[in-house]
Amino acid sequence: MEINYWAIFLSLAINLMKRYSSKLCSLILLKVYTKETQEITEYRNQLKILREEKNCINPMDNFAKYALVDRKINKLIDKLKENKSSTQSERMKLTMYINVVFTIFTILLSLILI
Repeated sequence: MEINYWAIFLSLAINLMKRYSSKLCSLILLKVYTKETQEITEYRNQLKILREEKNCINPMDNFAKYALVDRKINKLIDKLKENKSSTQSERMKLTMYINVVFTIFTILLSLILI
């Protein structure tokens, strides 16, 4: 009886791809999207400065200035949320593409095994 090592290797590769494709996808995304963009970093720095300024203002004495700084903070928070949302949609697209590639690769390995 002859053992087909090629078939054993392919079936093992197929099973590993099926089981760990989501973890591999997460690792790839972690390497790609670890850095913040310059725009996000700038928004966070401005937000920190504005919050410090807001903490220094007495709302009873300078309500107009306090409200103005508060509106600026709210605008920056909205911009950060919008940027985060677009980044998250890009990540989801990339996740989908990577999963499709893994699925195609698994199918090709299965076809080779047949």
